[in-house]
Amino acid sequence: MADATPDRSTIDELADDAAPLTYPAGAPDLRPYLQIRPRSRRAEFKRKFADFTSLQAKVNEIKESGALAEDADQADRLRAWADLDDMYQQMDELLALAATDPDAYRAWSDTVDDDDLVRVFNVFMQRTQPGEAS
Repeated sequence: MADATPDRSTIDELADDAAPLTYPAGAPDLRPYLQIRPRSRRAEFKRKFADFTSLQAKVNEIKESGALAEDADQADRLRAWADLDDMYQQMDELLALAATDPDAYRAWSDTVDDDDLVRVFNVFMQRTQPGEAS
């Protein structure tokens, strides 16, 4: 939760935390994964998402282990950063499967930085959950 300031109440801060994430300007159009067609493409999305969750767990363990700390072994840090790049690549591939216009998505993806890619992925995952606004 964000820190409350004298001008803002705890309720204001909780409301900010609960507010839905928004896509950054210029983000591509994406469909919720349950609407991906054909069904074989949706199945591919689910398989890739399963792989992604495994890699995400590994990356979280790496972060908690301190392998990304400046005083960590350089080889360990490079391996950890490579795992992060693999995770970003998997995010990219998942979003490409959900793109309404694959060519427009690729043009966007080829120029976007990692932070915006992660933000779009997080918004997509929040909005693609059953019962969430899309």
